[in-house]
Order: sequence, then structure tokens, then C-alpha cells
Amino acid sequence: MDSRGTAIDETLHSDLLYRFAPIATVVSLGIAILFALAMWPAVSQDLLRGWIAAIGLVSLCRFALFVCYHRSPPAPTKLKRWRNAYLVVSTASALVWASTPILFFPED
Repeated sequence: MDSRGTAIDETLHSDLLYRFAPIATVVSLGIAILFALAMWPAVSQDLLRGWIAAIGLVSLCRFALFVCYHRSPPAPTKLKRWRNAYLVVSTASALVWASTPILFFPED
């Protein structure tokens, strides 16, 4: 594949990541709120507040990244930086979600 084809593939890949970011963010936040409501009477409310704050912060970062990406589409030379930024916020989200069973369902 020539360099033009590679640039088009990289642009398409980044556009797809950022196109669906708002949906993923809203769904993640919605499920977190439902989880918090369901767990409220059963676990430490302070722990739950901290966890939902972490989800909220990650969601805010994801949304801000989406807005910045679409405000001025990046040059092809900057696409790797944008994909790495997306990877960082997605990893942060995954880590907060992965903490859920550790924090709220400890082994007795």
C-alpha cells in the first residue's frame, strides 16, 4: 500500500474512534449511575461517591477529547497523538470499571 492509502486508513481509523466516543461515554456514564443506584443501600456511600466521581471525571475527559478532535480535525501527521490520547482515556475508563468488583464485591 502506498503512503496515501496508509494516511487514508489512519484518518478513517481515528475518525471512527472519535465518531462513536460520545455514545460510549454516555452509555458508560448511564450504566455507572444505574449501578450506583442499585448498590447505594448495600455498600459504603463514600466509596460509591468516589467511584462515581472517577467515572464522571473520565467521562468528562473523554467528552472534552471528542470536542477538541472535532473542533479542528487534525493533520495526518498528528493522528497518532490523537489515537494515543484516545487510548489513554479509554484505558482510564477500563481501569475504573475494573476496580468495581475489587471495591464493591470483596472476598470475605
